[in-house]
Order: sequence, then structure tokens, then C-alpha cells
Amino acid sequence: MSTSFRLRKLSKCSCITSPFTLLNRRKVLPFILQTQNSSTSQVNNEEKSTITTADIKNKTKKKSKLEGYWLDGFQTPNPISKRKFPPFVQNMLVRLAKALGYYDLPVQAIRITRELYQMCSKHYEENKEFYIDTCGLPDSFQTWFAVTLLHIWMLMVRFRVENEGKIFMQQLVNHLFEDAEWRMREDYGDLLSLFHGGVMAYDEGMCKDDPVLAAALWRNILITEGSAHNMACLVKHVRHELRRLDNLSYESIIEGKIRFRKPEISFNSIQLKIDDNKVNNESKKSTSYNPLDALSDKFINLNDLQQKKKGILPQKGILELELEALVFEDLYKPECEISLNAKQLDNTSKQEKFASENEESEAEKSDMPSHVFDTTPPVPYSIDIIPETRVNNDERIDLEEINHDITSQEAGTKNKKGIEGVWQDSDDENVTVSLKSKNMLKKLRRTEDDDLISGDQYEKRLRNQFEKLHPTPNWAVVPSKRKRQTDKERMEDSDENLSEVEEVEESGKNKWKLKAKKLEIYRVKDANQAAYSQCVIQSLKFHPNSQVLMTAGIDKTIRLFQIDGVKNPKIQSVFFNDLPILKAEFNPSGSEIIATGRRKYFYIYNIEAGNVDRSHGIFGSEDKSLENFSISPCGKYIVFVGNNGYLTLVSYQTKQWVGKFKMNGSANAVAWSSDGKYLFSVSDDATVYQWDVGERKSVHCFMDEGGYNLKKIAISSNNNYFAIGSHSGIVNVYDGSCLSSTNPKPKKSIMNLTTSIHDMKFNHDTQILGISSHSKREQLKMVHLPSFNVFPNWPNLSNPLGIVKCFDFSPNSGYLAIGNEKGKALLYKLRSYPNA
Repeated sequence: MSTSFRLRKLSKCSCITSPFTLLNRRKVLPFILQTQNSSTSQVNNEEKSTITTADIKNKTKKKSKLEGYWLDGFQTPNPISKRKFPPFVQNMLVRLAKALGYYDLPVQAIRITRELYQMCSKHYEENKEFYIDTCGLPDSFQTWFAVTLLHIWMLMVRFRVENEGKIFMQQLVNHLFEDAEWRMREDYGDLLSLFHGGVMAYDEGMCKDDPVLAAALWRNILITEGSAHNMACLVKHVRHELRRLDNLSYESIIEGKIRFRKPEISFNSIQLKIDDNKVNNESKKSTSYNPLDALSDKFINLNDLQQKKKGILPQKGILELELEALVFEDLYKPECEISLNAKQLDNTSKQEKFASENEESEAEKSDMPSHVFDTTPPVPYSIDIIPETRVNNDERIDLEEINHDITSQEAGTKNKKGIEGVWQDSDDENVTVSLKSKNMLKKLRRTEDDDLISGDQYEKRLRNQFEKLHPTPNWAVVPSKRKRQTDKERMEDSDENLSEVEEVEESGKNKWKLKAKKLEIYRVKDANQAAYSQCVIQSLKFHPNSQVLMTAGIDKTIRLFQIDGVKNPKIQSVFFNDLPILKAEFNPSGSEIIATGRRKYFYIYNIEAGNVDRSHGIFGSEDKSLENFSISPCGKYIVFVGNNGYLTLVSYQTKQWVGKFKMNGSANAVAWSSDGKYLFSVSDDATVYQWDVGERKSVHCFMDEGGYNLKKIAISSNNNYFAIGSHSGIVNVYDGSCLSSTNPKPKKSIMNLTTSIHDMKFNHDTQILGISSHSKREQLKMVHLPSFNVFPNWPNLSNPLGIVKCFDFSPNSGYLAIGNEKGKALLYKLRSYPNA
């Protein structure tokens, strides 16, 4: 037959209208592909065979047309002579196949996994003797599904380590359910839940020890029946096949020519130490006999079972921790840099400590508590309001160090007022102090040559120095010691005091006005140097009324530190067993801490009482995560940012649902007005909403200029500025006029950051706006207000910050704390604000 005749015959075929019809019907393309790749294909030694033309003819006679079409590309097609297709025709067909996507990875995955799935499905039919006769399982659809699922899971374990593994895993699942749908059209049932349950159970068994895997096989394959011998055989079979799959190359697997071995081959050499008589006797005595109890110590660690009964959980292995990180990948990101060993030892020590205490007090209870307090003695601290006394910062630090050095000598015999001390130390008279030994003591000298003084004199000079810095107020003087004044003198004094107050206020305004060109800031000791976090710091907040800093993260621990800039001692820490903390805040009074995470519940830690309460979710809310929330400044409400644009309003006192707000787009962040009457929220569609909390409705909304996918909103304490950050890193700052317009113009657009905004805060007097992003390193900027200029001198290369996750100003802006990905809370002192 001539070439032109063959081409004319080919043009009359249906491939002109439907190319794949001819390619699949005549098996042209699989034949050409197999001819080109035959020289490079490799087959395992145990499965390698030689295929002749006679074998192909005999094989194709037994196969139906439907089955041949089902296995196109993997079984040798019907013999077609090469002489019928010249090279240019083959090249044309190959180009056509490439154009139609025959070589694309998803298409190849469908063909490859089809053969692999049929191998898994046929394994049950080929080994019915073992599963039905030996194991005593019924010949039913459920048994077929359980056995097929087990072997599909083995392939999925092997595919997980490959870059394209997800595509092959998904196609395996698709083939399984397509086949299952054909096998049972009406009783589709809960196959999806059975599939996910089986995969999770087998994953747990793979990462742990043999008893866990045996329990999963006993529930899913043997259906809680059968002997321990059969279960041990299955365990050995699974372990052996997983090891064999791990040794196979990726290329040999995707060729689709592997076969699972028969279960009985894998455990001929197993020697189980099982007393059959004991098994029979125990099964007769107890109707709830569990064959797991009859396995030898090779498969069950009895020490682990005894420790679990006592409340001590076994240590997690590296594989289990890696699996945990894969399952909860949104929480355990690579940037967290968690030390697995440190975390494992930390959790284990806390669990063992609680278990030992629980054994002595109440032996019958074995559950771990929801939280664990630090047992170290806390540092005494106060949450009173910080006084507004303005003191030179250098003198304050020197005085604190001096007082710390002589804490044992603070009690004197009698002070100026003749009040006798509670305790007297006779050794003070024998103590000699050199005023020239330290620079901080030189200010206590009265003359230049003054050097050695006694302990009593040292104490008196310290008292005098303290009274100079902190003079006794008039209200603290004993009434009998006060000087009596006439009415005229009182009036003159009041006028003088009033003029002094006005002068102080005017001078104070000039003194506290920041310069726009330079930020006076320097670094002090890390705020959490007494106890660094085991992971990235997710939340960092100053106490609203005292110099106390809180840090929290996904290491499930809240830590409190007393901030002095020198030692920053730890006050207390609370460990939550079941809550990786993503956000934590003080309530406005500072008496409680709200801690939330990617859970339906949250915790309330009462600092004054020292107890922890758990709120079991919000009734009427379907949100699965409460990680994004905000407390109103008035302390009456908590708002949780939910899915689909919902904002859930909760009463702070009762922790119960009181209302909901609905936005058009997805809600990303919220902020409160200073009085707590209005709530502001931002969405993906660049819309800013203003909600009246009392009336539960929207009163105004406006569009952010040039923004999209808004991520953060911050409002100044005087409600004069509204800062809105977007995904692009642009921060638009508006004034109060934005509440009267639907398309307001920003006062300034800050474009110093190029990645998504994650945190923004105003300081207490609205002269500084901080903006940060944790998408890149060193992404923190300080903006001067009202000039809207970014301070150029800080941060700089000499002050590396790392990846900034969060930051906060102290109540009077004296300190700036920055939490980074290394678990450190960097602490900086602002010179322009002497009060913390």
C-alpha cells in the first residue's frame, strides 16, 4: 500500500473531528510512545519479563475491548506493524499528542495511577484465601474497601516525599471512589469518612510504634475480631511493604509495574510468644477480649501503658512531631524555627511534674489539667497606676542599682522624724563604703576628697538623695507638722501654684514635642531575657497600668515580666496544654488576660486571683477559630472576626453572644474608638465600615483610596487619625473628616514598606505611628505625627530586628518592645519619654 493511499485513508477517519477517538481506538499513540521509550524503561528484577508477539496475541485475546481501552498506555497494545507508519507520521502524531496535552503531568498521573490502583484492587481478589479463610473476614464490599484502602495508603506514603506526589495521591483517591461507585451504586454511604479515618489511623501507627498500627488494623481490617496472630501478620506485612516501597526508585513506581506481595510470604519467619491456652482461657472469661493484650513485648511496650495510666504521656518521636507539623501546617510554619527536642523536653517535664503531684493527691485521676502554672517564686509587682513624676532617667537607673546593692542595709535605727525601724542591724556600724569605687556613688560625696564612710552614713545619704528626687508631697505630711497659714497666705499660694501649673503645662508641651528628623532611642536588655520563648512570639502587650510585659506564642505559654530595663525579671508563666496561642491581650483594667488560638474556645487568666477559666466557645457562632479578636476600651465587649464577613459581638462579663455585624466582603481586622461606642472594620474590597455598637448597625462606610485587600486598621487615642494598611504595604492615614465622606483623601500615604501590613499602633500621645510586616526581615518603621515623616535614623543596620512579628509601646511610651521570630522580646528606651 503506497504512502499517499495510507494518508488518504487516514484523512477519511474520524480523527479529523475527534483526534483522541482514533488514537485510542487504533492504539496508535500508545504504540509509538512505547516504541520510543522502550530503550530507557527499567523494570525491577523480581517483576522483569520478556514479551513476545505470540504472548501479546494470546493476551489480547483474553482481554475485552473495554479492559484494553481502560489500560491504554501501560499494557502492550495490539500489534501494529511499524512499516504502516513512516517516521514523519509518527512525528506528526507525537506533536499532536503534545498539543492535546497527552504529555502533561496531570494526564500522565491519571494513566499511571489507574494501573497502580488496579494493582491495589486486584490484591484482595488474588489473596482472598488469606483474608477470608485465614483471617475469617466476610467476603463483602467493606472487606474489599478496607484491604484496598490499606494498600493505597502505602502508595500514598511513598508519594508524599516527591514534589509531584500530591497529584498522584489525588488521582489514586479518584480511582478508588470511581471504582467504589461502580461496585455499589446505591449504598455509597460514608466511604469518604471511612477513607479519611483509615488514613489518619494508619499515619498515626506509622509514626508511633507497632501497638498503635496493630490497633488501627484491628479496627479497620479485622473489625475487632480475629486472633492476635493474624493481626501480627498484618503488622509485619505493612512494615515490610512500606520498607520495600521506600527502597524503590520514583521512576520504577510511576511505571506502574510493582506488585504487593502476598501477606503470608512476609511473616513466615515471625516467631510470636503467645500462649494459645492463655488466650483461649482469657477469651472465655471475658466477653470483651482484646487480642492486643496477647501480643508479646516486641509489639507492645507495657511500660508505656503503665505510664499512661499514671498520667505520664510517652515522649513524642521526631517522626510524630514532623507529622504534627504537616497536619497543622498553618500553625507550624518554617519561620517559627521551633526546636523539637527542646519543646519535647519542656512538655515532658511539665507533664511529669503534674503527674507526680497528681499521684500523691488523687491517684484515681489521670487526665492532664488544661493549664499549668510556673512553680518558681514570683517576683513581687504592683499593678497600680504609674505616677507621672518626671525624673532624669540616668539618675533613676543609678538609684535603682544602688538600692539593689544594699537591700540588706536599708533598715536604719531612726530617721529624721524619729520613727524607729522595725529591724536594726548592728553590723551596719562596722560596714565601710567607698564612694570612689563606683561612678554611681560619686554623687553621694559632699566634698571632692570624701571617700570612706560608715554604713549608717551611707544609709542617710541614700535617703537624702531619694528625697531630693522624690520630695514628700504636702498631703503625706503629718498634720501636726504642717505650718499654719493665714487666709491671705493660702490665696497667694494657690495663685502661685496655678501659675506654676500653667508654666509646667506650657513647658511640657514644648518639651514633649518630638523632632521629625531624629528618634532618640537606644536598646536595653531584652524584655524576656529571664525566659526566652521556645518559638516565635505571636503576641506582645504592655500592662495598661504598670511596667509589666506579656509575651505569648504557639509554645502554649504566657509569660509576664517586670520591666526595668536592667534585669527584667520574670513574674509568672502559665502553660496551656491544648491552646497554641496566636493572640493575647490585657483587659482595660489589666486584671485579666484573654488568650485565643485556632480553636473554638479561649482562656481567661485572672492575674490577681491566679486562676484560669475556659470559655467553651460562643453559643450561636459557627466559627472554628477565635484567633482574631479585640476588646473594647470600655471593657464591656469583645468582638471576634469570623468568616464570610461576620463580626461576633460578645459580652466581656458573661462571655456570651450579644450581637453580630455582617460585611459585604471578608473581614480582616477591627479597631475601636477611644470611648468604645463605635467599631471600625476593614475588608478585602477596600471598604472601611463604622458600626454603632449600641444600635448594632452600620452608620458609615468609605473606600480606601488606591487600596485593596485591607489587612489592618489603627485609631489614635484622640480619634484624630485613622491608619489603614493594605496587602501591598501602603498605609493611608486619614483625619476625622473621613467619617463624613464616602471617598475621602488621605492626609498621607506611607509607602516605605513593600509587603503586607501585619501590625500598626499609635503611641499614647499620638506623636508616633508604628507599622510593621513579618513577610521580610527588618520591616518596621516609625512615623512622626503630624508631619507624617518616617524617622530616617532608626531602625538601621546596626540594630538588627529580625522578622518583626509584633510590637507595642508602654503606657507612657517610655519603652518599645518588639517580638521577633527567634523568640526574643527586644526592648528599646525612648529618651523623649522619661516615664515608662
